[in-house]
Amino acid sequence: MLNGNYEELETFTSPKLEDDHYPDSISPGWIDIQEMKKLYPFNSNFVKNIDNLWLDHNVVGWKKSRGDGNCYYRAVISYFFLNICKPYESADKLMNFFMRLQQLNYTSLDPFYYQATDFMLKLIKYFIDEKVLGKDLQVFKYALDYCQQKEFDIYLVAIARLITYNRILKACNQDEYSFIGAQEWNVISRSVLKMGEEAEEVILVLLPQGLEVQVVQFMFLDQDRYSVQKFCEDGHGLDKIYIVRRHGHYDLLIKVDEMEMDQINLKDGSCMMFKDSMVYQDIIEDRKKLMAVI
Repeated sequence: MLNGNYEELETFTSPKLEDDHYPDSISPGWIDIQEMKKLYPFNSNFVKNIDNLWLDHNVVGWKKSRGDGNCYYRAVISYFFLNICKPYESADKLMNFFMRLQQLNYTSLDPFYYQATDFMLKLIKYFIDEKVLGKDLQVFKYALDYCQQKEFDIYLVAIARLITYNRILKACNQDEYSFIGAQEWNVISRSVLKMGEEAEEVILVLLPQGLEVQVVQFMFLDQDRYSVQKFCEDGHGLDKIYIVRRHGHYDLLIKVDEMEMDQINLKDGSCMMFKDSMVYQDIIEDRKKLMAVI
């Protein structure tokens, strides 16, 4: 765990959810991975693989995502959004996201995609301004609160779908995707732009590419041997997003290093952040060096 003056910490507490309850957006706090065994206590493979997530991959926490057909987009984009809003992350990541949003093409699409983009641009601009003023903790508080609001959650999903759609516009002219014909791209595009329709196949690659992250997906936890898939496969130097897929549904996962960075208490889902973000600088530099060799 981090060392420092704990009087300089601010605590964010999230109510613990019942094991069988799924939220309207994502869980407000992280749930101890061991608690998830209660989902299928009599499935020996599932229980064993929950332990394997911890033993083999240092996964310690689970966050639930609403199951409405948007869960892949929601899991990835909400994880990404909260990460770039953390107090120890520079305003550069928010600025990069802001510029990416500005470049999105929503011509001839449902006006809802414009509404979502316009709202997000204004919010990210406000967050950047607040960070410049040194209000890093306030930005993270706002981000946590927004992710619990159903309307904002749907805006986030729309942004994830729009980013994927724009990645399709580029991919259909790239040699690496030449095996996909124009008609199939049209089918994929319609699927991406239809709220409530789950992501499949090439879409699982395109959203991470659009966000410039690597999504690490654990799946088949109820079988004897689970699998780990990485999108994009080459994650050198990229931020990582960890998710779990069960029967077509996606939830979020967190590893022990991030849990320690955020001082997360898995008993109540709370986290603590240093008010002085400079405390994190040495740790961030160490993480950059580690990422450079992964």
